[in-house]
Amino acid sequence: MLEARTDTVPGSVRRRIFVGLTVALVVLALEGIAHLFHYAAYGEFYARGQLGAESSQGHDSSGLVTHPYFGYTTPAVHEPSNNMPPLLAHDSTLVVGLFGGSVARQVQHVFRERLAAFLAEEGSALAPVVVDLAQGGMKQPQQVHQLAYMLAAGAEFDLVVNLDGHNDLMGPHYNMQRGVFPSFPYMWDKRVGASEDDKLLLGRTVLLEHELNRLRKVGGGVLGLSATVGFVLRRNFEKLNRRILGLNQQLLGQRDQQYHLETHGPRWAWYEGDQEQHEDTVRELAVQVWFRSSLVMANLAATAGADYFHFLQPSQYIAGSKPLTEEEMATAYKQDWSEINYAKSYPLVAEHGTELRQAGVSFFDLTQTFADVDETIYIDTCCHVNPRGTWMLATRMVDAIKPAVRRRAEALAEARESALAAARRPARPDVLVAEDYYDVHLRDGKWLVYRREACLLEDTEAWFFLHVTPRDLDMLPAERKPYGYDNLDFAFAHSGAFTADGACVAQAWLPGYQVARIRTGQLGTFGRVWEVEFDVPPEPEPAAIPPVANTGD
Repeated sequence: MLEARTDTVPGSVRRRIFVGLTVALVVLALEGIAHLFHYAAYGEFYARGQLGAESSQGHDSSGLVTHPYFGYTTPAVHEPSNNMPPLLAHDSTLVVGLFGGSVARQVQHVFRERLAAFLAEEGSALAPVVVDLAQGGMKQPQQVHQLAYMLAAGAEFDLVVNLDGHNDLMGPHYNMQRGVFPSFPYMWDKRVGASEDDKLLLGRTVLLEHELNRLRKVGGGVLGLSATVGFVLRRNFEKLNRRILGLNQQLLGQRDQQYHLETHGPRWAWYEGDQEQHEDTVRELAVQVWFRSSLVMANLAATAGADYFHFLQPSQYIAGSKPLTEEEMATAYKQDWSEINYAKSYPLVAEHGTELRQAGVSFFDLTQTFADVDETIYIDTCCHVNPRGTWMLATRMVDAIKPAVRRRAEALAEARESALAAARRPARPDVLVAEDYYDVHLRDGKWLVYRREACLLEDTEAWFFLHVTPRDLDMLPAERKPYGYDNLDFAFAHSGAFTADGACVAQAWLPGYQVARIRTGQLGTFGRVWEVEFDVPPEPEPAAIPPVANTGD
């Protein structure tokens, strides 16, 4: 008699399934717990991209380098301030120049997202390109110099947005304490005349900032999808930020008593005298410089055909601007800052803000943005806010510029078909030099244009590496000669945009020397996403100019 045969799953397979299910349940449980911890700590559930959202983004800028026109800038080659202005390969963009200090830099990502959402709601094909020109600690007239330089170098802005206020009032006060001319860049004596002790503190700060950047990259990669990893990274991020702030306070406390014109500027009476008797003079000077600088930026923008918007940032030190929580009073408030500066300065600022509006400047006072918010917003004694505060600020800013964006969207196509289209037309056709994850085109021998069809946001998040080998190796900077190539790595956010048809385009300016070979691609969390290498054809010889015939008398 035949017995019925029953197929059974082997015991080893059952064990593997059991182990897999157990691991999956443990991971899910950890993720759920991490989300709860994150909500308890920050008032919101975890989402990738929050790491560093409430950091100062280098607010005292001690790791930056000097710049000949606007004081200082980031060391990164492909930051907009350090590169030729981007000439985008399409006309379906709304180009916004964002100026200001660390709060402006903090708000840029949410500002871009809110602006993109508004354009989508309007059914506009325009994609916003926010050129981040903000730097930690910047104050007027640095923004004026930045805008003038970028326009002179060929930048084309549809909107110029300036978010400032805190640095413009506090920076001159700190400079005065150090014997530095108030209108000079913040901590100018440390940037151009640092002592050995200063350099030691600056070096430690730079190392910590590098660690912050490493955490940002991890948080922005695949591992950043995990709430467990993200929560741990964020806690470490906050610890590093506190250490940086402590080093900055030490740096501020060290004053070089010896006067130098190049480090301290005009020698006003307070350098060796009683500083307190000059505080009112410095305060008035700071507000006047802030006021006149805004007028100059408005005129520069108008001359270049751009709309200018000036936003005054909020501060926890303005009386009645926010009901401060116990946490904010303990970690984000200094009594002397309120009494010495804000109580006397902001009435002057409000008065001049009215004068700006009367002069035709689109000026918006955001100091009451958090007036009805009972939860914690401010995260340090300076001026920085948490993700909810960032979202509220960005939303207010986008709401203010909506009418101008609407006008631009309606008129931009016609305008771009005329002068701007001609200005952007390359002298020679683009050359397709590589076809891979991104198609790479060489334009005029001066630009690399990266284009990917049906592009997703994830396709732009990995860092772009760009290694350029010159025909003459002596053209390399001294620190790059041992490697045999120039390192021009960049991020899509600095020089890229989405087109109306769903493609994404980024451009990178090549150095002025003759290029022999290029290696480029993207670097993700787990290695290279894609990579290409190609030779660059030599530049064509310029046409000979025929001699002028000598006809004689």
